[in-house]
Amino acid sequence: MLRVIATPGHAPDHLCFFDEQSGDLYCGDLARLGGSVVIPASKGGNLREYLASLEAVRALHPRRLLPGHGPIVDDPTGLIDEYVAHREMRDRQILEAIASGARTPEQIAERVYPELSPTLKRAAADTVEAHLRKLREERRVR
Repeated sequence: MLRVIATPGHAPDHLCFFDEQSGDLYCGDLARLGGSVVIPASKGGNLREYLASLEAVRALHPRRLLPGHGPIVDDPTGLIDEYVAHREMRDRQILEAIASGARTPEQIAERVYPELSPTLKRAAADTVEAHLRKLREERRVR
């Protein structure tokens, strides 16, 4: 039997499905090997909720993650640790970009992702917006 786990963040209605017997978590777009997950603020993505969802998954102690894209994750805790550290690093980079004069999500994305393909710039700015909303809620930016 699968237990439904609400994991908003990547999308407001994102769900995971936990097989308590096997310890496998079908995690959809919550996590994947080989890259981070876009948090599209313009489509309801919320970085604070996403980080809380990662912590909720960590608390389940899944044996494996079965993502919607890519290979099975055999070290869920390690990947979650990487994701949290990655988001903390992005927060720092965004704060540094603001301190150096960037004012819009697009300007910040240009500094944080200087070598990004033009086809991904909108997604990067959208994720920067998700970070900015989180940083505003934490009163780290105005």
